[in-house]
Amino acid sequence: MGMVAKYERKHIACDGLNFEWTDTQIEEFIYLWQEGTTLIDLSKYFRRKQEEILLLALDQAMLEEIEPRQGGLIGGYPEEVDEDTGPDNGDQ
Repeated sequence: MGMVAKYERKHIACDGLNFEWTDTQIEEFIYLWQEGTTLIDLSKYFRRKQEEILLLALDQAMLEEIEPRQGGLIGGYPEEVDEDTGPDNGDQ
């Protein structure tokens, strides 16, 4: 690796994303995360890009403020699956 050319174009990672969150927003995020709110719904609720929600989730996981949840990063609760009948087919 050599030196960067004096006028070489540079890339700023995640330029255009907002990384600022208030304490109240973080508390709301933690509650909604624990409730299984989907990534899409979190994005709509906070009126933020999904990438911003993902980075907050990463931040809060690293701080051990949130834990892995059913539905994973995307969220939501998958339908219960009966091994014999499949999802929601118990009446057959």
